[in-house]
Amino acid sequence: MAPRILFCVLSILGLLAGMVGTTALASAPVAGRAEGASPAPLINPDGTLRLDGTVSGVLDTHGWQVTLDPERGPVFAPQSADPQWRNLGDAPAPAISSSVLAIAVSGNNVYIGGSFTDAGGVPEADYIARWDGARWHALGSGLNGSVTAIAISGNNVFVGGTFLNAGGVPEADYVARWDGSQWHALGSSGGNGPLELPPLNPLYPNPPVSAIAVSGNNVYIGGTFLNAGGVPEADYIAHWDGSQWRALGGSSGNGPLELIPVVPSSPISDIAISGSNVYIGGTFLNAGGVAEADYIARWNTATRSWYALGGSGGNGPIAPPGSGFSSVRALAVSGGNVYVSGLFTSIDGLTGVNYIARWDGERWQALGSGLNAAASDIAISGNDVYVGGSFISAGGVPNTSYIARWNGETWNALENSSLLQPGILAIAVNADGVYVSGSFSPIGELELATYFARWNPATARWSAVGRTSRNALNARVTAIAISQTDVYVGGHFTDAGGVPEADYIARWDGRQWHALGGNNGNGPLQTSSFLFLSPVSTLAIQGDDVYVGGYFFNAGGVPEADYIARWDGSNWHALGSSDGNSPLMQSDFSLSPVQAIAVSGNDVYVGGAFLNAGGVPEADYIARWDGTRWYALGGSSGNGPLQRPEYPPFYPVSTIAISGNNVYVGGYFTNAGGVPEADYIARWDGVRWYALGGSNSNGPFSPVPENPVNFVNIRDIATSGSNVYVGGAFLNAGGVPEADYIARWDGTHWHALGGSSGNGPLNPTSAGRIDISAISVNENNTYVGGWFENAGGVPEADDIARWDGRRWYALGSSGGAGPLTYADPGLSPAQALVASENDVYVGGSFTDAGGVALADYAAVYATPPAVTSITRLDASPTSAATVAYRVTFSETVTGVEANDFSLTATGEISGAVVASVI
Repeated sequence: MAPRILFCVLSILGLLAGMVGTTALASAPVAGRAEGASPAPLINPDGTLRLDGTVSGVLDTHGWQVTLDPERGPVFAPQSADPQWRNLGDAPAPAISSSVLAIAVSGNNVYIGGSFTDAGGVPEADYIARWDGARWHALGSGLNGSVTAIAISGNNVFVGGTFLNAGGVPEADYVARWDGSQWHALGSSGGNGPLELPPLNPLYPNPPVSAIAVSGNNVYIGGTFLNAGGVPEADYIAHWDGSQWRALGGSSGNGPLELIPVVPSSPISDIAISGSNVYIGGTFLNAGGVAEADYIARWNTATRSWYALGGSGGNGPIAPPGSGFSSVRALAVSGGNVYVSGLFTSIDGLTGVNYIARWDGERWQALGSGLNAAASDIAISGNDVYVGGSFISAGGVPNTSYIARWNGETWNALENSSLLQPGILAIAVNADGVYVSGSFSPIGELELATYFARWNPATARWSAVGRTSRNALNARVTAIAISQTDVYVGGHFTDAGGVPEADYIARWDGRQWHALGGNNGNGPLQTSSFLFLSPVSTLAIQGDDVYVGGYFFNAGGVPEADYIARWDGSNWHALGSSDGNSPLMQSDFSLSPVQAIAVSGNDVYVGGAFLNAGGVPEADYIARWDGTRWYALGGSSGNGPLQRPEYPPFYPVSTIAISGNNVYVGGYFTNAGGVPEADYIARWDGVRWYALGGSNSNGPFSPVPENPVNFVNIRDIATSGSNVYVGGAFLNAGGVPEADYIARWDGTHWHALGGSSGNGPLNPTSAGRIDISAISVNENNTYVGGWFENAGGVPEADDIARWDGRRWYALGSSGGAGPLTYADPGLSPAQALVASENDVYVGGSFTDAGGVALADYAAVYATPPAVTSITRLDASPTSAATVAYRVTFSETVTGVEANDFSLTATGEISGAVVASVI
């Protein structure tokens, strides 16, 4: 058996009790090996360590990248010095994404079928999948339609449903066989499957195949089909003997079953086989012409005849529960006993038989006082009969909702089965437990067991089966801010990292996601249904305070905390009070009141589409909050300092950046503070406004030609020393021909960031778009995000790129395409950027950053932490399966997630990761 890792997140000094008992931690070499020995001689071809008793001592792993595989232990590969894309964690998710309609077991293998795709995160595990007790597997390339019935014989898995061309086999329609390697049709008819479907009847919306049972090479199927294999009498029920299709009786081209008019139920709901007897249940009458063979009947393969199970006088044994029709929903056979559930409350004259009964070959018997509704499936294991459905009581025993166990004498509960609402569709049992499926979306301890769950009789507990991971964020990110190791993100997402209250704003601590307050599964911000208005447009941090701006109301339940609010790490606060109303007046209902925030000391500068901040008449579009009250930045006669053009309706202020005493403001405005050249960008020094170049009463930018008007708009500003980097929709900043869309102001002059022949460094996308959404500067590197291609002529420098002062670089390579895949072509792929030391955090409307499957909407581009040593802790292992290691990283680990492994303890990751191979 391959070794497995139990992954413990512990401090190094706290390792002893949880991992190695009383053995002292080995910081010196053991078994005579010199400290810092190269691991190269001890590494298998697949990168794993040799676990043959020769691994010991301290390994110097400089130059190696080590990952911890949950099955194989530490895995070595040459260390890459290049930055890599990483997702910001993930969220626990159910392995199954939609309803499971059928289950079958064979040994440790559990096969499920339904309407799901990508079971367990396996891309080809669509509509059918196999669980081997540890992981999910696809059956070939999967199917293209739902699966409603499964039966197994040896290595063969027989499947029925609505699919076509299973495995690409033209005749494998509606029913097919999987031999463990490939799919096969059951018969051939010139590219068409063996089953004919009747004309669509809204009264019979049931699948072509609703039941399958197998005995040896004999396969029996039931459903709404006609003429299986071209046999006229093979209607609704048919037999495949491995070579050809056969009818089960019938005459004159009609099958053996009479249907009940205008009854919207499947002719065949279930099939069970015992020896030479084939039992069928459903909604039919007079099987094989036998008057009493209604709703349930037996076909004998030796006599090739139909038989009733009781009944008399031309009526079957099952009596409807009142006027109308009856039906059998589920069958199971064990020895000479046939268990049946359906729409009946008496059977063969026996009253008080509620929805379930047993046929012993001669007569019918009740199972206690029965159920309060029909069951959907029955499974038998030894003397135990498991029954599942939408009932809420079995025999009147408490906690017998949806599933119950009959032990031959009494009904028994499977605790907490009420979590499986609204009910169970299928049951199967093997040595590992009872597997159930349906359309349930459980809560509480079964939150991840959606559609599929397992009951363990030994522990008497329910559990999810094969949990997988999903993207931590489910919608675009519009703002990012960083404080030490904490990354705050804001946007349109909900339940970040699976945390119920982490809606629209959340904190990533390097290991997991956190909500900023919230209540009863809802996040702290109330917002509008207008998708074009972002709940969070901007974030800024000062010390322990996080300032949030956007289109939201009542942050943390505080009435005045509308459009802008402060989070102190524990509670939300408004910035000023005005009788329950926001301190900001909305000026344009198509725009968010707050679009930009920048903080310097106690001063919070706010920009957007608002008027009269804090009731100050001149505090329009831009204002300052000093912690107590609001102030205008100039202006007069009740008007703010910025003039706003009437068209188009862009943000008056889109961005704010601070450098020393200077506040730089960009957006769609003119004549800041009355200065004629202070158009679209301006500087406030605390007293007055200044232009950044420009001449003849015009600002420094030329407009971008675009119908219906020519316009200039500044999207983002970033500062570094005396340099101001500006991005947006403009041409020829300061008259420099190449200073298009991105430019640098050094305090005196404008400069281009590359480019040639009068054109800027950025090229339009295939849709003809160039736009800059975000800029971030870290030391000599300027990171730019938005819509563009081939920055500086670099093929992969699409939508996000780095400028080092001399040339442009891509952030990762993927065969000539940029690292970000558009989630929505109409939304900026890189809308928020923050560069921090060697890490670049990106938020926007993208998926699979750098090809990383879970790196959606927010991701980090960073150099992976190096592993400096791996120390074996037990000097004299008793076998290769009892080796424990301490893995020490060169820095605080954020690239290894505790959720990737089975936790045996919890704590902070602080420079050490401990793994035990067992």
